Amino acid sequence: MQGLGIFCGFTTAILMACSYIASGWAIRRTPELNALTLLACSFIWMGLVCVVGLAFTWRPEILQGFWHRFPPVVASLSCYTLAQILMFAAQRKVDASLLVPLLGLKLPILMFLNIAFLGSSFTWLQVFAVALTVVAAFLLNRTGKGLVFSSLCYVLLACVFFSLSDMSLKQETDLLINELGFSPTLAAAYCTYLNYLTAGIFGAVVIAFNRRIRTRRAMLHSLPYGLLWIVSIIFLNICFAILGTVNGNIIQSTRGIFAILFAPILVACGLTYLEQKVSVGTIARRLLAAGLMVGAIFLYNFRQGSSHTPPTVSPLNTESISQ
Repeated sequence: MQGLGIFCGFTTAILMACSYIASGWAIRRTPELNALTLLACSFIWMGLVCVVGLAFTWRPEILQGFWHRFPPVVASLSCYTLAQILMFAAQRKVDASLLVPLLGLKLPILMFLNIAFLGSSFTWLQVFAVALTVVAAFLLNRTGKGLVFSSLCYVLLACVFFSLSDMSLKQETDLLINELGFSPTLAAAYCTYLNYLTAGIFGAVVIAFNRRIRTRRAMLHSLPYGLLWIVSIIFLNICFAILGTVNGNIIQSTRGIFAILFAPILVACGLTYLEQKVSVGTIARRLLAAGLMVGAIFLYNFRQGSSHTPPTVSPLNTESISQ
């Protein structure tokens, strides 16, 4: 089973790296799509997938106290939507191979939120891990073209909203487990379905009131990102169920490495509007920086004696089921 969990974790990382390439392709090749409208169109595709998933796993008890559990859905979806809009806005000027690894900066933000809202304390190893992510981000930004200041701000704000989305999703999952007795796997699956089904309805409303994106091209160009993202979430849930959130997050964080490795392939295929051509040395330095990010996440979640006892993870010390 562990082999399946590892496979699902790396599949998640590959699909997420591909999804950001797909979103960059859509937003740069489709004039009628901006950050919000791309998300709205892709939400519809994600919602349709969730309808199918919900049909196969339907439990009538999900309707018991539904509106009591709905506010966390709204909160997590709102924060996630804002985060993705910021990421898409950054993608207009920044290649995915430079942007995706920077999501590791979520780590220091998670630490700050733990301290601010939970009064948590941290080991020196965790503080070192956070410092390592900052060093890695600096190294990454010194490779090739680098980020303009506005794009870096977009990424940092996106990490904040992704983290706040995590808080709401954790609350949502706990409510399903504690109130309805769902297993963690089933609770995670239902959180996915409820969030992205709600997102699909939101996307349909946005499109209904925006004539500019009522085109077949806009919907078709948003399809790759929408399907890649929601399928990656399914694999991520399986990975978390088998390996746990800590190990799952460490494997998932390799998405930045895959995004960098895909860059030369895109250039070789002539897709230079998606990725700029850079030297082998620049690619190597980016891989080093992305590797530091992965190492930092491992150190942050490291627990002595973890081979004998399962690690405990604080509500914010995870990446959510939607990222």
